[in-house]
Amino acid sequence: MVRDFSLPEQPIIVSSEEDIGRLALDVSPITGRDLTDATLSRLSSFQSLSCLDLAMCERLSDSGFAALQSLRALRTLNLAGCEQITDSTLKYLSQIQSLEELDLSLCNQITNEGVVALSALPFLRSLDSCLLLR
Repeated sequence: MVRDFSLPEQPIIVSSEEDIGRLALDVSPITGRDLTDATLSRLSSFQSLSCLDLAMCERLSDSGFAALQSLRALRTLNLAGCEQITDSTLKYLSQIQSLEELDLSLCNQITNEGVVALSALPFLRSLDSCLLLR
């Protein structure tokens, strides 16, 4: 039985839902490319998660992001290239008051209306967004 170990400074790559079950509750950041909306639901139990890199996770949609509203320690979220998300996702994300950094580049379905919803985030200091908002 392993009693003491240290994690590397590099992100832990999560490539499937099975990998989530192997993580400790306070491990962050988490990255992954093949995650689904069901995976986001499972991630919602990681209350101390502070950094989540979901860049290029093309299988994620608006409905999956509703589960992330409970991540009260989340400070950094990378959604670059998550092509299925829309303004609805941003409405969910506007409930995560701890969010400081958000990357929405290459999220082409997001409009100005969705970005306005992010004004509810008091600590948001970095927003990378689509070049051509509608």
